[in-house]
Amino acid sequence: MCSLSSKAPPMDGSIMGASMIQGLQPLAIAKTIICLFSEPAPPPSPPAPRTPPHSASKTELLRLISINNSSYCEKARWALDIAQEDPTSPYYYYEDVHPPAFHCIFSLKATENAQSRTPIVVFESNTEQPPILNSGDIVRAFCPQLYPPAVADAIVGLEQDLGQRLGSTTRCIYFFHMLLRSDGDKQYYPLITQMCCGSNAIMTIERILFDTMLDKGVDQGIFDCLHLTTAGNEAAEQELRRVMQELSEYVVLRGLHETGHWMDTPESKYGFTAADLIVATYVGNMCGDIEALRGLGSCAFMGPKEDDLPPTLQQLRKEMQVLPVAAYARRIYQGHRPVGPDGRIVVCPARKGLNPLREYFWSITTVVAFTAAVLVGVSMRRRK
Repeated sequence: MCSLSSKAPPMDGSIMGASMIQGLQPLAIAKTIICLFSEPAPPPSPPAPRTPPHSASKTELLRLISINNSSYCEKARWALDIAQEDPTSPYYYYEDVHPPAFHCIFSLKATENAQSRTPIVVFESNTEQPPILNSGDIVRAFCPQLYPPAVADAIVGLEQDLGQRLGSTTRCIYFFHMLLRSDGDKQYYPLITQMCCGSNAIMTIERILFDTMLDKGVDQGIFDCLHLTTAGNEAAEQELRRVMQELSEYVVLRGLHETGHWMDTPESKYGFTAADLIVATYVGNMCGDIEALRGLGSCAFMGPKEDDLPPTLQQLRKEMQVLPVAAYARRIYQGHRPVGPDGRIVVCPARKGLNPLREYFWSITTVVAFTAAVLVGVSMRRRK
């Protein structure tokens, strides 16, 4: 596969440092408010062990720190769901899920200020075990069976390539089309809130604060973190079409839109591997037609109807949805993604809101206080 254009956005955005959540910084104020209106949820009860043979008690609790609308976090979530369902695995987990920017309040604390980006897995039952800090390592750590030795290196190479050329491009394309308007109109800002805060696992107070902060600095933070530019978006869309076409040609060659798995060959059948998980996650996140993701608020499912999206984004999604690799991704999700009784992904939240009535009646006060704090901060900076 060809390399990504230097104009395209990077896979890893700018690192958010500890200073962002200290002093009178807006995120530090948000951190204080979030802590006032929420607390860690009680650890979930371990799932009941499966019947023997080859069953193990669930003894190792994990916490997944994630961003709601991240395909990288969905990769990690999928792997942990597989591990949780595996009768031989001791692991079960809950998810510390947040909108962008607010995630760093929790990721920096978990990593002793070493890393802000997500996903991160924290070992709650073994505090001496260091966290696992990226999606590829998480999949390999908890689903080693998805990397058959004969093709493990090829799967890792595919993962690194698509994480850059498909994961990052999709993320930036969505944000570009909803944030950057030449006329300065903020028509699609409510959709961004739905995209970033769509999951029921995100607390009401975070949703309120994100919506309030979006046009007061969070939008600029996203611009800077993802290096959003018109030239970068053009390069990203070109790369998206190129990669999706490459993947579709592979799907047609192998007949994968109907049956089979990514690493299978006429000589060797490997079944479902991390390659299937990786391709399906990134493709599904772009195409937006994976039923299991509804309610998660990922890029694929932002809550509103298709017609509510920016016209250019609508057209791009429709173009991608009819490709053979999109049919393959839908089939893999349907056949291999652990879901709840309603056919959708289940999120067990790691935080809960405090006193819903108090949160409701004080929400307006919170918004006003935060807005005032931001305006004061901006005013003080202008005087320097």
